[in-house]
Parts: sequence; structure tokens; C-alpha cells
Amino acid sequence: MRWIITLVICSTLGSVLLFPIFGPSVPLGLALVGVGPFLSMYGVSLWLNAKGLPLPATNLYLWGTFIGQLFVVYLVPELRTQALVSFVNLMLCAGFLKGQRSAVSIGIASLLAVTGSYIFGPLSIAWLPSIPTSNSWATVCVLSTLSTTCGLT
Repeated sequence: MRWIITLVICSTLGSVLLFPIFGPSVPLGLALVGVGPFLSMYGVSLWLNAKGLPLPATNLYLWGTFIGQLFVVYLVPELRTQALVSFVNLMLCAGFLKGQRSAVSIGIASLLAVTGSYIFGPLSIAWLPSIPTSNSWATVCVLSTLSTTCGLT
């Protein structure tokens, strides 16, 4: 569990460090708004695991990431590809950490989320801030997620 979350934290931080190089038109602080909740959740998962609570840590990591990626899919359509790759990673992680039943559960939830995002399209929710992105940022996010996939396999 610890090595998976550490891998995800490293790839997420790596993408944040690359944002100013590939996406100078968007402030770094804005990038942190997008990844901050994920990094916080991963930190809590590591802490729970270190306290001897691997099941809550695993559930928080898997379902917290899933819910976070739902926001990405529906609110930041430019990063949809990254979210789709992340869903694949979640299925891999669920299988490694909790077995086939969890992998299938995450897989079904991911299929429904992806299908819904194409049926309903991006949602416009006035109270949520829009996070502007660029093609280069989207590329950095996909590369970061793919590097995590390499580390998982």
C-alpha cells in the first residue's frame, strides 16, 4: 500500500513541477488548487496506513481518487484523457490491494462515470471555480499518470 501511494504522490508532484515549464500561462498556484485535494488525501492515506489501518487507508485512496477524478471528468474536460487513464490505474490498484471484487467494483463505477461524461458532457456548476488548462498541461497530466501505470506494472 505504502509504495503505491508514494508512487502516486511522486508522479503528482512531478507533474506540478513540470506545469510552469509546459504551461506558463497558468499560475502555479492554480495548479496546486487542482492537485492539492489529491495530495492531501494521499497523505492521509499514508498516515492511516502507518497507524496500522490499511483497510481505511486503501478505501480512502481508491474511492477518494475515484471521486476526485469524477470532478476532473465533468469539470475540466481538457483533462478527461488523464482521468480516463487514472481510472485504469485505480482498477489495477484495487486488484493489487483488495482483490478482484474491488477491481470489478471500481471498473463498473468507472464505466458508468465515463459513459455519463460522454452522454451529459461537461457540467457547468456556477459555485465551482473553473480551472483553465492548456494542451501542454493535459499532456503533462497524461504523462504523469502513464508513469504511474509503469510503476504499478
